[in-house]
Amino acid sequence: MLNRTSSWAIAPNQVITVGEIGRDAARHEVRVRGDLVMFSPKEFSLLWLLAVNVGCVAPRPLIIDSIWGADFYGDPKALDVYIRLLRRKIEADPDYPRLIETVRGVGYCLAALEVRAFSLQ
Repeated sequence: MLNRTSSWAIAPNQVITVGEIGRDAARHEVRVRGDLVMFSPKEFSLLWLLAVNVGCVAPRPLIIDSIWGADFYGDPKALDVYIRLLRRKIEADPDYPRLIETVRGVGYCLAALEVRAFSLQ
């Protein structure tokens, strides 16, 4: 489903900066407030999904299908665990998140901060 929807597609050759977070897909790097932070492949993909759709709510089923695949039969709470891991890595205070917002009953949203995106040639 996501491959057919351009707004949710993950472009592998793009660099996106959202506020203090910079993500370079080609180098598989994330910088938070200038520091290089290590991310697992799933965390990396989840952050990218939220970043390319900054300011928009990503519904839970869409995130799970995109990150784990449509045939995922595990516990849907795995998404909550990964969101918590992301918050620990990117939030100034993970207990009071301001970057990754929870939209109760719907999904998650990366706060609409200053966004810069460009493609690598």
